[in-house]
Amino acid sequence: METKETFQQLLLQKDAELSLLKKEVQLEAALEKVRARTMAMQTSQELKEVVLVLYKQLDILGLADWGCEIMIFDKEANRIENWVGESTNSDLNRYYVEGQGHMVYKKLWKNWEKQTPIFTLHHTDEVKREFDNYWLNHTDYKTLPDEVKATVLNNREVFLTYAFVKHGALTTAGYRKLNNLETSILERFAKVFEQTYTRFLDLQKAEEQARESEIQLALERVRSRSMAMHKSEELSEVVFELFSQMFPLGLARWGFGIWLINDTESQYLVYFSTPTDRVLPEPYLVTDMGFHLVEKITRAYKEQSSQCIIEYRDNEKRDFDDWCFEKTGMSKFPESVKQSIYAQRYVQFTFCPMKFGLLQAIDVESFPEKHISILQRFTKVFEQTYTRFLDLQKAEAQTKEAEIQLAMERVRA
Repeated sequence: METKETFQQLLLQKDAELSLLKKEVQLEAALEKVRARTMAMQTSQELKEVVLVLYKQLDILGLADWGCEIMIFDKEANRIENWVGESTNSDLNRYYVEGQGHMVYKKLWKNWEKQTPIFTLHHTDEVKREFDNYWLNHTDYKTLPDEVKATVLNNREVFLTYAFVKHGALTTAGYRKLNNLETSILERFAKVFEQTYTRFLDLQKAEEQARESEIQLALERVRSRSMAMHKSEELSEVVFELFSQMFPLGLARWGFGIWLINDTESQYLVYFSTPTDRVLPEPYLVTDMGFHLVEKITRAYKEQSSQCIIEYRDNEKRDFDDWCFEKTGMSKFPESVKQSIYAQRYVQFTFCPMKFGLLQAIDVESFPEKHISILQRFTKVFEQTYTRFLDLQKAEAQTKEAEIQLAMERVRA
């Protein structure tokens, strides 16, 4: 009898060990899927796909009742970048929490700086309502759909578990507190994400270096074309070369202009290029100061501002287009070009002032802020180009005058 009981206990022990082994194998398989997707990353933009794989594995293991969140702490900017995934959603959204305006976020910053392995918050009733009111109304989370907000507010209790790592934390939200085994699993996933994010930063750095090389090469091509100018008439070709180098970098995706101001500051000579046309059709004059765009860019030019951004949409854009085609040299543009311009309901102009006028990037979407510094670098290169153009123009004038003097001297002789 005793032997039988001992045998049964041994079977139960073996079953428990086998069950633990199966769970460990399942866990390692889940972690390996995240590692494999991490190593397969070729660009930093693929971080989103890795995070989705991580969230899916946590959901399969039963650790993501209401979803997961990855928090990236940016000490320099004093903000937290949150990547949010829901167990029922295959998409990923990003939200920012600026500063430390609430006690909960102060606690999170403190625990991240201390590198606390696991930190759990349990919110109920009034405490939960007060915190929900803060993050749903005073952070980027205010853009959440109303139905999602309603679901959050209807839950009277929530457990938030944070596994902190070097760059941030991996967080789960649910209706129950995670046990010790589950928190250890969350820690392991957080460590894997730390490796993922390290690879992401390496890829991002490499991409920034490659981007800088592309910019330097584009600037050098413009300089080379400038130095190859032998006649002032070639300025139009340099303008097109400048635009053709900016376009692949994502600058001025819809068009590009150079506004050269004359000595009296009462009119502009404008060169205009698009991705499909070299210069349309010839440089044209803008002498009518009645439209507020001209007033704004003239002020920016006089003040030598870092940039001037102007945007038009719908009726306001239509009024601007009418002004361009009635009051400026754009009236000579081909009808097909006019119709293409009219067809756009929104346009954004980004002007960068320089010594001789302004460079203009034209886009039908918002111009990313990170592109402005690149546009400013092209502006400096064109400033050098135009200086060479003026030198050539002066030399041509001197040569012409010398020819006239020589001809007159021959007549006298």
